[in-house]
Amino acid sequence: MWRHPVTLRVHHRPADARALLAIKLAAEGIDPASAAAAGGVPVEQVQAALDDAVRDGLLLAASS
Repeated sequence: MWRHPVTLRVHHRPADARALLAIKLAAEGIDPASAAAAGGVPVEQVQAALDDAVRDGLLLAASS
């Protein structure tokens, strides 16, 4: 359960592998390229998990 930082709406959903990956990378400061190499997946797939977590308000990202 979390509150979206922009809309302030409360969200809840069961944890899935993509959300847990994004949280782990952010919490441990793991580079998406390193995670992709370790998991044998394209870096775009890892970056997409991070992007989805930011879009959903699960993670915060700096303004670009």
